[in-house]
Amino acid sequence: MAKFQENNDFGKKSSRKGVPNKVTAETKKLLADITEKGLKDLYARMDEMDTKELIDFVTKILPYHVPKLQNMSLDAGGETDAINITFVKKEADE
Repeated sequence: MAKFQENNDFGKKSSRKGVPNKVTAETKKLLADITEKGLKDLYARMDEMDTKELIDFVTKILPYHVPKLQNMSLDAGGETDAINITFVKKEADE
């Protein structure tokens, strides 16, 4: 097994600080072009959808665009007083 040698230049050319990765830049450009074309097609199709289809579509893609909320709880520490809620049926005016 090769041992580490101090002051070797292995890997320095490909990972220089501040030099953008050529493949990454090309991939980002390609994905941006595909996304732009896809969005144009998507908007055209959305115009053709009826209300039910549009609502169904939006509810399916929404989780990919809005961060999911996590459940949170707040502990006041110590004992808490009980809260009683009473529902009273309102009588109809005669």
